[in-house]
Amino acid sequence: MEELARGLASETITLIGLPSEKSARQQLSGTVDDLVKAVATLIEGVLTSAIEKRSADEFRSAVHEFFPVYFRSLGAVSGILHALAPRHAVESLVDESFCELEADFRDHAVSAFGADIRDQALFTVWTLRKINDLTGIIVSAGKVAELHKKQNDDIAANYAHYALFARFHIDCLTLSMRTGRTIYPDVLPAISDGLRAAVDAYAWIRQAVDLYAPHPEPELTTLEPDDEDRELLQESIYDMARENV
Repeated sequence: MEELARGLASETITLIGLPSEKSARQQLSGTVDDLVKAVATLIEGVLTSAIEKRSADEFRSAVHEFFPVYFRSLGAVSGILHALAPRHAVESLVDESFCELEADFRDHAVSAFGADIRDQALFTVWTLRKINDLTGIIVSAGKVAELHKKQNDDIAANYAHYALFARFHIDCLTLSMRTGRTIYPDVLPAISDGLRAAVDAYAWIRQAVDLYAPHPEPELTTLEPDDEDRELLQESIYDMARENV
């Protein structure tokens, strides 16, 4: 999985804000739209198999089995969009995707999953949106300095894994709302755990921004965040998200 993440990390700008079927149909050419739909069908099959599980352990086992397929499928969609769609169209699609996700969770999540999952899902989408904004800094900065290439590869691999892991669990909830497939109550805590990966993704993309666009500050030793650091970061981001809702 690590090598797969390294190979796709340069294209993860569009991976976390994939176009919905509605927005894709409106803005993509027929050929590109058909290709995206073909991959989306595969992704839906993977997600369906996951959300049909009856227990948290069964769901986590399904995620372990299906996540590599999901990762590769999103990589295929991203590659198609990068190769065949104008950049401005992709950026517009990504923004629309986030808007549609937020609207879906505001309108339908409470009745489907309860207020707690609704709030966490909205927070996760908000975090992914902020992550996507930060990737624009990286794109504008160009290539990273050669001496930082190894560090950049490690950061990119971790970022790609956590960002798509969070997106996988958001997509599980979205598919349930869209199709009416009920997620068993025992599975929801496992999905909640998966959504927390967005905080890890945010921490890694911040490191990437510092690598591509460093501030003129004294160099500090980089430490791996522990569980307490992640909890504080999540609470901080969550507070900011609530202020902007």
